[in-house]
Amino acid sequence: GSITNANFKSMTDNCDREIDEARKALAELERYIAKTDKHRADYYKYHTGREWRDPQNYDLCINTGKLSYEECVDIIENYIRTRLGE
Repeated sequence: GSITNANFKSMTDNCDREIDEARKALAELERYIAKTDKHRADYYKYHTGREWRDPQNYDLCINTGKLSYEECVDIIENYIRTRLGE
């Protein structure tokens, strides 16, 4: 014969488990981003001798977390037009 099993949990237990899994996934993502940013900073430093996060090393800095992609494109296009004197 076959064995059947059903595991029933309360909604609260299910939610708690999903929250725990989401926290683990978030922690893993944060580690990945930190590792990637370190690689970028090291690469930039090696090739330029300057600090990757120093905004003075760039012509244009945009906080993409505060703007939509379309807004970023508009800012970049306007900046290029201004720099090219159009």
